[in-house]
Amino acid sequence: MAKRRRLSPALLNGTDERLGSSGPSGTETGSPPIARIAADTSSQAAFEDVARALSEAREEGRLAQVIPLDAVETEHLSRDRIAFDAEDMQALKDSLQARGQQVPIEVVDRGEGRFGLISGLRRVMALKSLGATQVLAVLRRPETAAEAYLSMVEENELRSGISFYERARIACEAVRLGIHPDLPAAIQSLFPSASPAKRSKIGTFATVHNAVGDKLRFPAAIPERLGLALGAALAQGGDVAVEFATRLVEADPQDAETERTVIETIISETRSEKTLAKAGRGRPATKPQLLRPGLVMERRAGKVVLSGEELTDDLLARLEHWLKSG
Repeated sequence: MAKRRRLSPALLNGTDERLGSSGPSGTETGSPPIARIAADTSSQAAFEDVARALSEAREEGRLAQVIPLDAVETEHLSRDRIAFDAEDMQALKDSLQARGQQVPIEVVDRGEGRFGLISGLRRVMALKSLGATQVLAVLRRPETAAEAYLSMVEENELRSGISFYERARIACEAVRLGIHPDLPAAIQSLFPSASPAKRSKIGTFATVHNAVGDKLRFPAAIPERLGLALGAALAQGGDVAVEFATRLVEADPQDAETERTVIETIISETRSEKTLAKAGRGRPATKPQLLRPGLVMERRAGKVVLSGEELTDDLLARLEHWLKSG
């Protein structure tokens, strides 16, 4: 009588315990080879798609990455900003300490692990002062130097407005470096959204920069109205620029307020000489006198003229009272 074979769980599952996990020929059971190859190929393709997308995002500036802070070259471009407000910098450092870096800087890959800074100088300086070793950055690929400069200017215009002098200076630098053919083209390209009046003011400050920029110690602190007056005076030509440079070196201003006072004095003298020349009286008998920082006195025929930022309503009221009291 034939001996019946007991059904085991393995046989019920379609395998034989004596054969282990392999079939009669020793091949693995489960997914067919073609299915496994297709799955592996699909996974590899998905990985390559993700890697390609990340690479493209990084190259196009859509993906931020962490880079060594000391690998960032801040002098890659001639910077538009030449001075930082101490209070603003402290506020930025406090924010970085409290919340970390929220906005990445923009850099261009210069090869060999070096990156040229396009925008974000304030963040770089603040992080360095805090002892940081890394910075969050996005990689840009500007097609031309003009695009890189425009990106830098737009960053500062949006986040921390720069002075008229700083705007004029970067426009002059763009011309000097051959990025733009002339000053009007540079101003139009760097500040395309500025009104005609604003571009005209930048052009006037450019006159100041080209004429006496190397003699100014605190040019970014020159107020708009004073800078426009200085530009108009320098535009007259002659020896105005030479005289201004000489007087400024002699004054040796140690702060922005003193420098502004020197500028006010020279402008006042220039206006007086121009007025008297038109009247046929020649040069004034005396030059304007600096009474104190921000206050200039001029003696003219039959009158005394006071001018300067320190000529306040309170000072005029006290002066009037003193004159009336005899």
